[in-house]
Amino acid sequence: MDKKIIFESTKNNFIEEKISFIVIGRNQKNTIYNCLNSIFRTCKFNLITNYEIIYVDSNSSDSTIQIIKENFPSVKIAKLTGKFNAAIGRNTGAKISTGNTLFFIDGDMEINRHFLKKVYSKSIGLKKNVISGKVQDYFYDNSWNGVIRISNDRFGIKKNSYQSFLGGIFIIKREVFFKFRGFTNYLKENEDKDFALKLSSNGEFIYYLNLHIAKHHTIDYNDFSRVINRFINGNMFFPSIIFRKYFTNINYLKSFFKLYKSFIILILSIVLGIKISFILFFIYPIFIIIKAFTKPNTSILEELLGTFLLNISFVIGLFFFYPKKIDDTNITYELL
Repeated sequence: MDKKIIFESTKNNFIEEKISFIVIGRNQKNTIYNCLNSIFRTCKFNLITNYEIIYVDSNSSDSTIQIIKENFPSVKIAKLTGKFNAAIGRNTGAKISTGNTLFFIDGDMEINRHFLKKVYSKSIGLKKNVISGKVQDYFYDNSWNGVIRISNDRFGIKKNSYQSFLGGIFIIKREVFFKFRGFTNYLKENEDKDFALKLSSNGEFIYYLNLHIAKHHTIDYNDFSRVINRFINGNMFFPSIIFRKYFTNINYLKSFFKLYKSFIILILSIVLGIKISFILFFIYPIFIIIKAFTKPNTSILEELLGTFLLNISFVIGLFFFYPKKIDDTNITYELL
């Protein structure tokens, strides 16, 4: 592994690691400035000078790239010109990068400058092989008019621990990332879950620090227009692929029962409704309505329809969805 020697003295040899911040995005005009600014602020706060920032764009049609060029000229920009998705974006950024440590960030996130100080040293690099932390989600309406609700801890991290899941933000040693060949490039969604399970299946668990790693600004996942778009473009079927690949994996099953409660309730209500009484069919909608009441500024009707569509898509994908693999020759980019 190449390392950049900053200086040598008669007392010791000081070797500084290089960190590559890899940001991916598509049409991130509302968030990209704060995202990149948070990286520069983090490096300044932690006195990190040996770093690079790479932004990989998935064919944006808005002003994202223009905002970067005008405000952050030192950022390397790679625009995907062939197939694109989050997995391809991260893999491309990793191949372009030159750092010993890879910090993956989605373009709608702002990193916490205090987090890096806990897990990264200029002299030895990343202190664990793969590291992430708590994520604070800021959910907006589909017009980005304002925050409609906040979730302070997406993953429920209560203490420092090793886990087998990932979100869109994590830090990893370069050799570990390439040892496991990065992300599965045909997964348009859940590529992060797949990568984490691939790691943990081989004994490489993710170290989660009980500290916020980032703020995440996004449209509410259950916003009906977003749900419809995911259904139309087929993204909603990809969780089924993860189930088919890992349904015998105990680490996956733990997260499945936590994240797919509504699907489990749907199956349960159908079985009980058929076996015992049709009244028990109503367990499912009642569960969704109760869930909607716990989320401020949430339409009960949209929550019902969106959740039902999500659950039905999982069933359809489980039996009928088999996406084509993507050949590496179809993955191209240009440096801007």
